[in-house]
Amino acid sequence: MDLFETGAEGKRKKVSCEIDFVVNRGIKKYYIQSALTLGDARKEQTELRPLLSVRDFFRKIVVTKSGMKPWIDEEGILHLGLYEFLLNPAALDL
Repeated sequence: MDLFETGAEGKRKKVSCEIDFVVNRGIKKYYIQSALTLGDARKEQTELRPLLSVRDFFRKIVVTKSGMKPWIDEEGILHLGLYEFLLNPAALDL
Protein backbone atom coordinates (compact mmCIF):
# COMPACT_ATOMS: atom_id res chain seq x y z
CA MET A 1 0.00 0.00 0.00
CA ASP A 2 1.37 3.42 -0.88
CA LEU A 3 0.64 6.56 1.11
CA PHE A 4 1.83 10.10 0.67
CA GLU A 5 3.39 12.17 3.46
CA THR A 6 4.49 15.76 3.60
CA GLY A 7 8.05 16.04 4.91
CA ALA A 8 9.55 18.75 7.11
CA GLU A 9 10.60 20.71 4.02
CA GLY A 10 7.02 20.70 2.70
CA LYS A 11 7.57 18.20 -0.11
CA ARG A 12 5.22 15.27 -0.60
CA LYS A 13 6.80 11.85 -0.86
CA LYS A 14 5.43 8.37 -1.40
CA VAL A 15 5.71 6.06 1.58
CA SER A 16 5.18 2.34 1.21
CA CYS A 17 3.68 0.42 4.07
CA GLU A 18 2.28 -3.03 4.52
CA ILE A 19 0.28 -4.94 7.05
CA ASP A 20 2.21 -7.95 8.34
CA PHE A 21 -0.71 -10.39 8.54
CA VAL A 22 -4.36 -10.49 7.52
CA VAL A 23 -6.38 -13.25 9.19
CA ASN A 24 -9.78 -14.32 7.93
CA ARG A 25 -11.94 -16.37 10.32
CA GLY A 26 -15.38 -16.82 8.83
CA ILE A 27 -16.92 -13.38 8.51
CA LYS A 28 -14.28 -11.80 10.78
CA LYS A 29 -11.07 -10.24 9.54
CA TYR A 30 -8.06 -9.17 11.62
CA TYR A 31 -5.16 -6.94 10.59
CA ILE A 32 -2.04 -7.76 12.62
CA GLN A 33 1.21 -5.81 12.90
CA SER A 34 4.14 -7.35 14.73
CA ALA A 35 7.05 -5.47 16.26
CA LEU A 36 9.77 -6.26 18.74
CA THR A 37 8.97 -3.06 20.63
CA LEU A 38 7.28 0.29 20.13
CA GLY A 39 9.96 2.06 22.16
CA ASP A 40 9.77 5.52 20.62
CA ALA A 41 7.22 7.68 18.83
CA ARG A 42 8.83 7.22 15.40
CA LYS A 43 8.77 3.41 15.65
CA GLU A 44 5.18 3.50 16.88
CA GLN A 45 4.17 5.74 13.97
CA THR A 46 5.88 3.40 11.49
CA GLU A 47 4.10 0.33 12.86
CA LEU A 48 0.67 1.94 13.24
CA ARG A 49 0.62 3.76 9.87
CA PRO A 50 -0.53 0.72 7.84
CA LEU A 51 -3.32 -0.06 10.32
CA LEU A 52 -4.52 3.53 10.40
CA SER A 53 -4.61 3.68 6.61
CA VAL A 54 -7.19 0.88 6.42
CA ARG A 55 -10.65 2.43 6.50
CA ASP A 56 -12.87 -0.47 7.47
CA PHE A 57 -14.34 -1.73 10.72
CA PHE A 58 -12.32 -4.95 11.14
CA ARG A 59 -10.09 -5.48 14.20
CA LYS A 60 -6.60 -3.99 14.07
CA ILE A 61 -3.95 -5.51 16.36
CA VAL A 62 -0.33 -4.76 17.26
CA VAL A 63 1.67 -7.60 18.83
CA THR A 64 4.92 -6.77 20.63
CA LYS A 65 7.40 -8.85 22.59
CA SER A 66 6.28 -7.72 26.00
CA GLY A 67 4.35 -8.94 28.99
CA MET A 68 1.90 -6.04 28.99
CA LYS A 69 -1.78 -6.44 29.61
CA PRO A 70 -3.96 -6.05 26.51
CA TRP A 71 -5.26 -2.54 25.92
CA ILE A 72 -7.02 -0.59 23.21
CA ASP A 73 -5.69 2.81 22.15
CA GLU A 74 -7.72 5.89 21.14
CA GLU A 75 -7.71 4.72 17.49
CA GLY A 76 -9.34 1.41 18.46
CA ILE A 77 -6.16 -0.64 17.90
CA LEU A 78 -5.70 -3.59 20.25
CA HIS A 79 -2.18 -3.85 21.72
CA LEU A 80 -1.17 -7.35 22.80
CA GLY A 81 1.95 -8.84 24.31
CA LEU A 82 3.43 -11.81 22.48
CA TYR A 83 2.60 -14.37 25.18
CA GLU A 84 -1.02 -13.24 25.40
CA PHE A 85 -1.28 -13.47 21.62
CA LEU A 86 0.22 -16.98 21.48
CA LEU A 87 -1.32 -18.56 24.58
CA ASN A 88 -4.81 -17.07 24.78
CA PRO A 89 -7.13 -18.62 22.15
CA ALA A 90 -9.52 -15.67 22.58
CA ALA A 91 -6.84 -12.97 22.29
CA LEU A 92 -7.96 -11.70 18.88
CA ASP A 93 -11.39 -10.85 20.26
CA LEU A 94 -10.39 -9.10 23.50
